[in-house]
Amino acid sequence: MNFAKIPVLAATRLSRCLPEAARRPFWRVFALSRPLPVARLYGPVRTGGVGTMVVAGKSPEVDYLPGCFFAGEPERMPLRPQGIAGLSRRLLAEAEGADLVVAHVDQWVASRADAGAFLRVPHRIAAMLTVPENIRSLAVHASSLGQDFRLVRNHGFSARPGSGAGDVAWFYEHLYRPTVEHRHGGLAVVKTLSAVEHAARSGGLLWIEQHGERVGGIVFRRRGPQLELYALGQIPAEDGRPRPGCDAAGYYHIVETARSLGCTEVDFGGCRPSLDDGGLRYKRKWGMRVAENRGTYHDLLVRWTRVTPAVAGLLDRTSLVFRHDGGFAALGGVHEDFRNDRMSGIAAYFRVCADAPFGDFLPCGSGDSGGRPTPGRG
Repeated sequence: MNFAKIPVLAATRLSRCLPEAARRPFWRVFALSRPLPVARLYGPVRTGGVGTMVVAGKSPEVDYLPGCFFAGEPERMPLRPQGIAGLSRRLLAEAEGADLVVAHVDQWVASRADAGAFLRVPHRIAAMLTVPENIRSLAVHASSLGQDFRLVRNHGFSARPGSGAGDVAWFYEHLYRPTVEHRHGGLAVVKTLSAVEHAARSGGLLWIEQHGERVGGIVFRRRGPQLELYALGQIPAEDGRPRPGCDAAGYYHIVETARSLGCTEVDFGGCRPSLDDGGLRYKRKWGMRVAENRGTYHDLLVRWTRVTPAVAGLLDRTSLVFRHDGGFAALGGVHEDFRNDRMSGIAAYFRVCADAPFGDFLPCGSGDSGGRPTPGRG
């Protein structure tokens, strides 16, 4: 018997006795009582050469930045686990012998880390859209969005509401789960069927059809004046790639649904915390803004001691959105100017300097905050 699983099994039994509203806080407290696994990763990096990263936290939650940093699967050497007490001290010590340190921790823990010693990167960020009176007005400042609208119209896309638990179950098994697993691979976090059904009861299910054939679907829920995309999926094209126009059709019709329901905002769900993320890039041209993701309670604490070529290369390809002065800022590589990557909801833009200590970042172009950031200040 695996004795390490006994506390988890006991906690699972206890949580079933609690009301639904108390279960998430219970699991947060339970998680805070457990030490974080720590490991040293070593291997070839995407910019060439080799690099070292120390990670604290469980897979797959902590695997995003290692996946951006290493060129393949790195060698992993387990280290001594670390509890909350002394976590900042341990991470600072580990940073001395690595290119980068990354810890996936509860936001409560992250808020109490040494101010200025870490970059507080949200695990996921939200992309929000104010519902326009006329959806076609969104294409005025994005010509490629106008092309997407024509693709939706010319390729026979339409939408209709779904109904009943049977529809939601079919959506879950044939659209949602396969799409999440295909797009995110080992980083996929699949919601449970019961969670998707609960969301559909508070909102609805929208089928996306092409020439009358079901090719996609979206489960959404209502939060007062806000409509939230909770789960979406689609049947891929014959070559296995995303079906051309299906994402645009889903977005187009969910905005129209929100407008018909009297909603003023649409929450398009979580994105990776980088302005270079493909999903966030696509959402940016719709005029969405970066906002707090209410579906996650974790941050990444990120730290480096020196801007090594491996660290500079990571930031050149994967600019990071981090917490700054109660909002969000973005940090890029040595030569980043964010000229083509600015997005509403990002209050300041910075780049690293090869010779500067951690936290001494340089403002980038217009819209700068006018001062140096304090990375740990959220």
